[in-house]
Amino acid sequence: MIIQNTKTEPRSLGGVYLFTGEDDFRKQLSLDKLRTKLLGANPDILNYESYYGKQASAREIIGSLESITLTGTRKLVVLKDPESMPESEKAGLIAYLKRPDNSNSVFVLFSRSLPLKNDKLSTALLKHARVIDFEKLGQDEMLPWIVKEFKARKKRIDRQGARLIFEAAQGEAGCALSTIEQVSVFTGSRETVTEDDIAAFCQAPPEGSTFKLLDSINDKDTKSALRILSRLLGSGNTPFQIVGLLSWHILRLITVKRMLAKRVSKEAMSSYLKLGSYVLSRLIPQAQNFSAGELRGHLNAVLETDLMLKRSPVKAGTMLEMLVAKLSS
Repeated sequence: MIIQNTKTEPRSLGGVYLFTGEDDFRKQLSLDKLRTKLLGANPDILNYESYYGKQASAREIIGSLESITLTGTRKLVVLKDPESMPESEKAGLIAYLKRPDNSNSVFVLFSRSLPLKNDKLSTALLKHARVIDFEKLGQDEMLPWIVKEFKARKKRIDRQGARLIFEAAQGEAGCALSTIEQVSVFTGSRETVTEDDIAAFCQAPPEGSTFKLLDSINDKDTKSALRILSRLLGSGNTPFQIVGLLSWHILRLITVKRMLAKRVSKEAMSSYLKLGSYVLSRLIPQAQNFSAGELRGHLNAVLETDLMLKRSPVKAGTMLEMLVAKLSS
């Protein structure tokens, strides 16, 4: 038995696999790669069979697994949503799993919820199959992946831009990849991807994102800001990530504020800050909403909280709540 979290396809071929977990995009990607490795780039349609739990019978699936292809090559059989099969049909699959592996076929079960406790099929799969758990990638894993995907398309994007895509996609790799492809086409031959480019496809920050938190703070909506902070902490964002974003944002507002005081043109401001017109059009009214002294006070509060997070025994969540309440009051 092999249980692993994986970002790629299985290393070896043969036998039975259970692809489980929430990340359907990476699960399907791994299945596609397994099919190519097993059957080649242009497989014979007769060498690949796909079934769905509600419609298929165990007898039909096993018959497909045990049938010999015309060319004598290997065969790939996929069962999606096995948990929806009647118990009587599951019993047939369990009996198949317990047999010696004399088949020339590879059997992949494609599920979101298996393995389940007190489920006989799950117990059999844990014993006889390679169980590969495709859990959702966290922010620390997905941000470098987003940067790498842009690099493969000869594009450059900074970490904050990658974070915006991650949060707009709500951690879904497939959705993030779709945005990456759209932004890459949108930017044409230009190598650098700006926040304005991303904003063209992610203009509405999702509830529970750090960008929505910034909006609530700028709107002085303390209740909303605290609610979003709670969601961020509950979804895996670390206190230091949140403090870092707040510091970065306030520093940008201070810069915009100084440029406005010096009557710097929007074009020059955009060039200096490396921002497009959409993001800049959001930052300018936010900067105008605060005095220079207020922004400096906010930055000092963020820096003090950062220091306290490293030294104080007070819970990080409590310190962040106090910070957010102060910034949005």
